Amino acid sequence: MQQNPPTKSTNFYGVDGKVETKYFGSRRSDRYIRIYNKKQQLLDVFENQIADKDYWRIEFELKHSRTEEWKNCVEDIHILQPDWSTLDKVDDQMKIYALINQPNFWGKISRNSKYKYKNMIKNISPINLGNQLREQFKAEENRLEYELNFWLGY
Repeated sequence: MQQNPPTKSTNFYGVDGKVETKYFGSRRSDRYIRIYNKKQQLLDVFENQIADKDYWRIEFELKHSRTEEWKNCVEDIHILQPDWSTLDKVDDQMKIYALINQPNFWGKISRNSKYKYKNMIKNISPINLGNQLREQFKAEENRLEYELNFWLGY
């Protein structure tokens, strides 16, 4: 997942070694994002096995000025599935592979290189779930606003 500006991310792994929860931002920041394996949670908590192969949930925790801008909370999010093997140059393939699989490498490259490789990753990603997220968010906007107003007592 890419955001502007970039934010800290933390992964939590299950006993099988796969990511079960990913956090973006910090608990104290004005936007904190959780993506977690809802299928696994249903199994762990309720012993409820669902038929879907994958079932992930994304949650946004907004604070301070972000609460006033809640309608824009998904605008800068890109959930990508880059295919580094489609790049022509082996050198680029290796760099993109390293940046995807070792996120700490992002801190070791220049600002211009970060911009270059982020754009490259967007261009080699046949899937950007951020677009679907924005479409779904827009479709549910009125319902979300109604629920927020209800819970906030407006």
